[in-house]
Amino acid sequence: MTTENPALELEELAIRTSQEGEVSNIAWTGLCEVQDPEVTIGPFLRGLIPSLVNRKVVMDFRKLEYMNSATMQPLFLLLKELNTNQIQTTILYDPGTEWQRISFRSIKAVTTTLPCITVTAG
Repeated sequence: MTTENPALELEELAIRTSQEGEVSNIAWTGLCEVQDPEVTIGPFLRGLIPSLVNRKVVMDFRKLEYMNSATMQPLFLLLKELNTNQIQTTILYDPGTEWQRISFRSIKAVTTTLPCITVTAG
């Protein structure tokens, strides 16, 4: 993990970050079947917050093959923190993939009260 573009590789999951102008991209790829993601993925995601302040964030899940339900809690906590810090965030997902369509429909419903978070089929 570098400080410039932090990344996490865990089992078959990769979360990579990149910067393009004022936009920070967070791309999820592979499979996320981590049994306790709050211990592994959660700290990584929360550690990104300071570098995302005053930036726009695009979190892209379209190349993620699968994410277990245990990952939802650290993801929701991250989205809540992004919103608290007024970090404009767009979540991209693939509506043609059934598990993504179902999961992100739930995420979209939960984030309706978070004005800085947008969930978009892309």
